[in-house]
Amino acid sequence: MFITQLLTHKSYASHLYILLHSRPLTRAMKRCIERGELRSEVLNRAVVPYYLRTTDDIVDAFKVAKTFEIEDDQNPGRTETPGSMLDLIDCKSIPAITRDDNNTMDGIFDLFWSIHVHSVKTANPSDDELESIKMESRRIFDEVFDAKEGVPSTFVACTLRKVTEVN
Repeated sequence: MFITQLLTHKSYASHLYILLHSRPLTRAMKRCIERGELRSEVLNRAVVPYYLRTTDDIVDAFKVAKTFEIEDDQNPGRTETPGSMLDLIDCKSIPAITRDDNNTMDGIFDLFWSIHVHSVKTANPSDDELESIKMESRRIFDEVFDAKEGVPSTFVACTLRKVTEVN
């Protein structure tokens, strides 16, 4: 189980700086290359598609979705706007620190790895290379983050309402 603590903007900013400048996965892959455990082309091919959405991004997406028409499968030649079936009531960005309730990094690292492993796999590492990356990422994770302080994150929370009639 994870514990999530909401933060003030100032304390969150300092934690986020640590996360953004630590880049555990990139550092791990570079160390593995230095030790001869990973081919450099795996690092060069690896792409982790981060897109950290802001509340403005979500508001804009809802505006676009309301105007996006798609062909009605049941009635050829007719279109519908399914994006107009939801109203965005509220959207907030919530800075937080996530930590494991046992004061270990085990669960948090597992979450980190589950997010990143598929992107690493698309670069075609061997099984041994993938295991080296995982082990080195864990070592770096433990160097960078403190189990008691946790890992900074941001959650975007939205309140939506289903529209029952479209004007």
